Amino acid sequence: WRRSEKRCSPQRATNASETMEAKIASSTQATDRRRRTSAPSGLPTQGAERRIRSEEAASRLFVQLGSNKVAMSAIEQQARCSLQTIYNDYGDKEGLLRRCLASWVERFMGRIVNALQSDAPYKERLRRAFWLSIEFCEAEPEVTTLVLGTFYQDSWRGSGEFRLPEVTQVFLAQVKEGQSTGLLRDDLPPRLFMDIFIGIIYRVIWANLSRGAPEALLKRVDVLFDASWAAVAA
Repeated sequence: WRRSEKRCSPQRATNASETMEAKIASSTQATDRRRRTSAPSGLPTQGAERRIRSEEAASRLFVQLGSNKVAMSAIEQQARCSLQTIYNDYGDKEGLLRRCLASWVERFMGRIVNALQSDAPYKERLRRAFWLSIEFCEAEPEVTTLVLGTFYQDSWRGSGEFRLPEVTQVFLAQVKEGQSTGLLRDDLPPRLFMDIFIGIIYRVIWANLSRGAPEALLKRVDVLFDASWAAVAA
């Protein structure tokens, strides 16, 4: 999928946050290299390479055309493997789309986990995670629209691929830390607290995309975060 070459910076970016971004980018690139050069467990190298071609071809087409307009024959042609093989690997187009979506979500959430587990002060960890969410969605609007638009459909809610227990546990640990140290209000259970904070982020992103992205959210990221922080701070 297309990566934006231009990156914006938060208005009050510090040297520390820039260093953190470099570490996150380096970690993400290393993960991508491992993912491309290592065969998934139980698959021969040839099978792993075939699946990579299928998922890359499908990802490009899903982003360019939208999932409903992508024909499996087009994926077959771009992936250079037979249609029967793609069906054997993924079951159907929905299975392939689910795998592509999971890959995008895993890549993005890996950056969030790195930010939340950094050595930065508590509030700055949450600010960084907030900034990364806005940055990704503005750099990849087509991917974001596809992920958010598909993720909330009934057919996806029960999919284990999107539960991401590691990310949930990391975020819950952050909430509990904030509550135990008196930084966050303690009159809400951690899971509900997490839903509120994440819900603010994605409501802002989805609404802006639905309106044709008239607002440059990254330019307002500090104001948006401070408003969200005010809603949950002790």
